[in-house]
Amino acid sequence: MGLILQQALLLGGIGFGIAYLLGQRVFPLFPRRVIITEGDVLQLAVIVFGISVASSVLGIWKAMRVSPNEALS
Repeated sequence: MGLILQQALLLGGIGFGIAYLLGQRVFPLFPRRVIITEGDVLQLAVIVFGISVASSVLGIWKAMRVSPNEALS
């Protein structure tokens, strides 16, 4: 169960990192300024963390509902 949670958090962190770095490169190219404060970035990080935890809990819950006989067949 811990491995599923670790994978979900790792994927969420990698996705957040790529989006943040890509945003830093792309935002100056927009014709209008996009202002993203540190508070916005922190809120987004918390949202990504929450979604990652919720998705791993859902995956664990679904995996626990499968009977061992079904998994082996």
